[in-house]
This record gives sequence, C-alpha cells and structure tokens, in this order.
Amino acid sequence: MNLERIRIAIRPRRDWEAVDLGLQMARQWWWPMLRVWLIITMPWLIAAWLVPPYYQWLVSVSLWWCKPLFERPLLMILSQGVFGVKLRTREVLRATPRLFLLQIFPSLTWRRFSFTRSMDLPVVQLEGLHGAERRARLNVLHRVDSGPASWLTIIGVHVESFVMMACAALLAVFIPPEVADSLWRWEFWGESRAGGALLIVFAYVAMAIMGPLFVACGFALYLNRRVKLEGWDLEIAFKRMAQKRGVSALVLLALLALPLAPPAIPTAQAQSERERIREEIIAIKQGPDFHRMETQRVIKAKENHQEINFNEGFWQALLDFFSGAGKAARAVASIAEIALWVVVLVAVVFLILKYGSWLERFPQLLPGRRRRAEYRPQTLFGMAVTRESLPEDVSAAAGALWQAGERRQALALLYRASLASLLQVGMPLREGSTEQECLRLVERLQAELDIPAESLRYFAHLTRAWSELAYGHLAPHEHEGLELCRDWNRLWPEVRHG
Repeated sequence: MNLERIRIAIRPRRDWEAVDLGLQMARQWWWPMLRVWLIITMPWLIAAWLVPPYYQWLVSVSLWWCKPLFERPLLMILSQGVFGVKLRTREVLRATPRLFLLQIFPSLTWRRFSFTRSMDLPVVQLEGLHGAERRARLNVLHRVDSGPASWLTIIGVHVESFVMMACAALLAVFIPPEVADSLWRWEFWGESRAGGALLIVFAYVAMAIMGPLFVACGFALYLNRRVKLEGWDLEIAFKRMAQKRGVSALVLLALLALPLAPPAIPTAQAQSERERIREEIIAIKQGPDFHRMETQRVIKAKENHQEINFNEGFWQALLDFFSGAGKAARAVASIAEIALWVVVLVAVVFLILKYGSWLERFPQLLPGRRRRAEYRPQTLFGMAVTRESLPEDVSAAAGALWQAGERRQALALLYRASLASLLQVGMPLREGSTEQECLRLVERLQAELDIPAESLRYFAHLTRAWSELAYGHLAPHEHEGLELCRDWNRLWPEVRHG
C-alpha cells in the first residue's frame, strides 16, 4: 500500500465529525457513485413505465427492498478511493454480481431493517466476516460511536420522503390547477400507468440523492472506529516517517530499542540519524493524537458520612415539609389556571372586536340574518361582479364581442354575469375562491338556493370553457361559443329574479 496516496487524514475523530468526513467523501466521489447507482437501478425505472398499473407496486417495493444491494458497489468505490485508487465504472460493474451475492439472503431479510446497516456493511464486504465472527466484530464496533449510524437511517428516511414531496410540488408548479384539476385525484395516481410511474420516479430520484451520502457516512464511521481500535494513525505516521528518511522498519525498531540495549559507542553518522529520528518521535508524541483529554464523572459514596437518625421527629418533619409544598403547589396552580382563562377571554374579545366583520362572509354561521345583509364581494378574479357593471342584455353584448373576435372578453362577460346572478340569490362567494371552488359551491348549494339543474349545467360548461381559455389559451369552437352567448338570457333570468 502506497501511503502517499491516501486521500483522507487518518486520525481519531468524534462520532459526528466522522459523519462530516463522510459527507466530504460523498462530495469527492459523488459522480462515480451516482453513475454506477443509476446504471444498476435503471431496469427498475424502465419497468415502471412498461408494466401494467396493477403491477407497478411490485416495482416500487422491489426497488426499495434491494437498496442494501445497490449500496455495495458504492462502498467498493469509496474503499478504493480513500487510498487513491480510481476504479473505472466497467470494473465496478464487473464486480457487482459478486458483491450482490455476499450474504444476500440475510441482507434482504432480517438485516434489511437494521438501523446500523451503513456502518455494518464494511464488515461483510471488506472484512468478509459472517456468523459468530461477524457478530463478535459488530459488538466491538458498536460499543462506541455507533449512535450516528442509527440516526443516519432515520434521517435518510425523512430526507427521501421530503424529496418525493418536493418533486410532486415542483410538478404542481408547472401545471395550472384549473386545467389539470383531475391530475390530483386517485384515478390518476392510483389507477393510471403515468401516475404510478411518476410516483416511482419521485422515489427513484430521492434514493439516488440519498444513497451515496448514506454509504459514505456509514463508511466514515466504520473507518473512525477502526482507527480508534487499531491505531491506524500511529502506524501510518511511523511508516511515512520511515519512508521519508529512507530507513527500513527493522532499523527504526532497533533504534527505538536502543535505550534498552547495552551502551555502545555509535558513529557520528548513526548518532546524527538517531537524534533526528528521536526528535521526530518526540514531535509525534507531543502532537494532538497523544493529548486527547476526556472527562468522566462517576458517583462515589463519601467515606466519612454521618448516620441519619430516622426517628419519629424526622418523619414528622418530612411529612410537614411535603404537605406544605403540596399546598403551595396547588395554590400556584389555581392562580395560573385563573390567569390562563383570563388571557383566553381577553383574546376572544379582541378577535371579535377586531375581526368581527369577517363573520358577514360566512352566512351559514349567522342563520338569523337576512340574505340582503350578507357579505357580497365587489370583484372576483379581478372582474367586477356588481349588477351595475353589466349590460342590460348580456347575451347580445357577449354575442357581439364573440362575432368581433373578442372571445376572451365575451366569455369573461358571461362568467362575471353568472357570478353576479349567483351573488344576488345568496351564494357565499369570496374573493379568494377559484373557479373550481365556485363550481363546487354552486353544486353543493343548488337545492338550498333553488337553482335549476339546466342553469347549473350551463354554469359548469361555462366554467370549463372559461378556465381553458384563461389559463390554457384553448378557445372553444365557434358554434359552442355562440351557443353559450345565446343561452345566457334564457337560463339565468330565472335565477336572477328567483
């Protein structure tokens, strides 16, 4: 092993400092690990788009279940990279089948749910231990600094979940909700091939991001534990010193043993060489690795303690003390309860006085008020919905706009005239409502407000046409637009005067 090619500083670290080293290792070898991971897992991504919808759950479960196997090629890249050996992707892929078969059955059964999987993998793959030897080795490794390995698994699960939700939110940003309202229904995500494949893609992206980080941090914890157990840092320091000075290991050990040997008369050259080596040894012993201080506190009994006289007076005093403390605690609790109720009442009164006008926007909470006193917004979606802002003959005005090629203005006139009519009959619309929310509200309150079924169908048709034109720039056909303009006067005057 060429010690000059080690890519990391071998020294004892704290547990979370070792995790930070793992993050730096992941950054160093991110692309080689990610490239191998993508190549190995690509069949699952292809299967997500090819299998029928009712079999896509098998693809998703198998992708998650085989994650311990996908982590082994990444560990191979790291274990060689820290010693300066750059593996080619072809070499890693050629060794992947052999890595998969290493204790594959226990790795995919009871070990699959191990919280310390990231730190335990090098014991199987790099040390080749199994059975009782593996258990004994893990017992030694887990005595100190194994807590972060469990937290890595917990944090990794949450990070993957957040990345999946972020992917879904990113998709929602580019799709107008009015046009793709059906995209967020169960029929798309649970029953269609595209919806199921998108869910698998989201999980695939999350695993690809977290996989290299998970393996690198676990490997760093394993290396740190090996350094503390076996003193790799001291061994490497002495070997580097010997290589730098051109002195063999046997000569170095002989010089270290000189204080125990009978005195001899060294030559001037040997004396000078020994003095230089001794100075370097003293410098290493005075370094930070030999001066790690730890403070441990233990509870010890005092040697000269006085015996307590547990007589009747002692028990009576103790009872009086706790009795008085209990009364004081109950008094403080009663005062705190009264103060809390006062704060709640003051807050309720403040909210009523400051925001009481908002109650007018929710007529269902005020059953005693007449409909003419209910809250009526003046604008919806940036359009005026008062009766004064509309022409006397809505159908004629809308038809004229449509014939003139002003299709957006024509549908906007029909839509805001419909909203004005709904507000007049008591529909509780709000400024912040969307087109789909307005439609659902009209469908829910149709019977209560005596809206004819034909008028409701017209409003649903108009809402769809207006949403597609306003957000998707898809204008309805010529005859469809003229029919909407012509039918408004026939359907909505009944609602307006109802």
